[in-house]
Amino acid sequence: MQKSVFVHVYVKSAFPEHGLRYVHRCKQYNVVMKIWDNLAAIKNKKKFCHMQKSVFVHVYVKSAFPEHGLRYVHRCKQYNVVMKIWDNLAAIKNKKKFCHMQTVQEHK
Repeated sequence: MQKSVFVHVYVKSAFPEHGLRYVHRCKQYNVVMKIWDNLAAIKNKKKFCHMQKSVFVHVYVKSAFPEHGLRYVHRCKQYNVVMKIWDNLAAIKNKKKFCHMQTVQEHK
């Protein structure tokens, strides 16, 4: 089985603790979003997001049935982060790299 795709988001937290604040796993597309605080960002030399507005994270995955579109949305209200998973045709259209994944069975 192919490994999970990990998405890391660093946010400015009121009470930073150098650590992981939130995890969401999308089992259907095998994507894990991890939200870290700003001290973790500084420690790992990453930029962190100021959360006045929503932070949008876009992930492009290879889908068995691509339709040029949005496949999955998850909103973390606590940290104001929205993760959107798009299919590989949307990636090609928007000139983005997509993650190769194990073929998923989709039901409509």
